[in-house]
Amino acid sequence: MEKNTAEIIKKQIWGIVKSGILCFLLYLLLSIPMNIIFYSDVPADGSRNFTPVHIATVFIYAAAFYLGYVKKNCETYEENMKDTFSFKECLTDYLRDEGKYLFLIYGILVVLYEISAHIIPAPNFLNLPLFFLFSVAPIIQIPILDMIAAYIVTMVAVLAVSVYARYRVYKHWHPKNKHSL
Repeated sequence: MEKNTAEIIKKQIWGIVKSGILCFLLYLLLSIPMNIIFYSDVPADGSRNFTPVHIATVFIYAAAFYLGYVKKNCETYEENMKDTFSFKECLTDYLRDEGKYLFLIYGILVVLYEISAHIIPAPNFLNLPLFFLFSVAPIIQIPILDMIAAYIVTMVAVLAVSVYARYRVYKHWHPKNKHSL
């Protein structure tokens, strides 16, 4: 492994850790408003469906990933900028550059999440940090498929946030082309 690749992977792992911690803090901060919004009509002794909370956590993690990793690391993007912005080109460039490592890191994490979910009994504190990364997994009650769906949703959110951050940098450096794609 090249030193540059090792540095990229270390930076990404640290960014994922920071994003997970930030997501947890944002989740704690937003848990009361989410309960009021989603469960105001559910009686106190009634059963709750936590699907809306799991879906909202995807967006919380996307915001945390943007703040904890993408925003800082996207500052150097203006070096390779062209006169027009293309979402497709930006996405393929990102996947060729550092996105491929994110796919690998999140793939390893989702496998660890699935394995520990089946090995360790129900109050599983090992999976708590990984829950915020793959929060849609508890919605689907089918083993393996739940993690595949969670991985896909997380990667779509991560890629969308990364491309959005690059688009914001482009808009900053090309104010006359704000609406050109």
